[in-house]
Amino acid sequence: MGEKGRRIGYGRAATPDQDGEGQLEQLKAAGCVHTFADFNFSVAEARPNLNEAIKECRAGDTFVVTSLDRAARSVPEIIRLIDTLTSRGVRFESLAEGFTANSPAGMALAAAAQVFAQVGRVLNKERRSAARKAADEDGPPMGRPKKLTDEQQRVAMEMLAKGAVPQKIADALGVHRTTIIRNFRKPAEALA
Repeated sequence: MGEKGRRIGYGRAATPDQDGEGQLEQLKAAGCVHTFADFNFSVAEARPNLNEAIKECRAGDTFVVTSLDRAARSVPEIIRLIDTLTSRGVRFESLAEGFTANSPAGMALAAAAQVFAQVGRVLNKERRSAARKAADEDGPPMGRPKKLTDEQQRVAMEMLAKGAVPQKIADALGVHRTTIIRNFRKPAEALA
């Protein structure tokens, strides 16, 4: 495996607060001749540009990421990625951790770093959950404010019981017809 291959960069931003453009700049500064990125904000989202970056790699190239958690979401995933690249004669390099992972020691270090990143995500999730719970107990409810007051809901229920259609109820309460339909969880056809 020669050192003279190309450097192919990959970046990923999974949340709006992550700096995808900054990752691309880091990759270019690290000598990447081609950069690929996936900027989608859902865990379930596919990463088509990761696949394109892997396809672009040839034997002797180096696949570069700014940090391990930008390449994969879990330890098994990073190991599969490194195995895929290594089997094609492609080196793997992570800028933040400062290593290449094409040796058993590198694989172990990659796995350990990914475990710590995963633990960090779990701890952040737990902190956010605790903050939400505290906010629910201490303050106003989180999320979008209710469209109907308790009194408006009572009036709407009475009007529905008397056979009023959602549009008439909505007009009387000064809200959209859809608000009435959604608040009372009845199929639109049954209320129309």
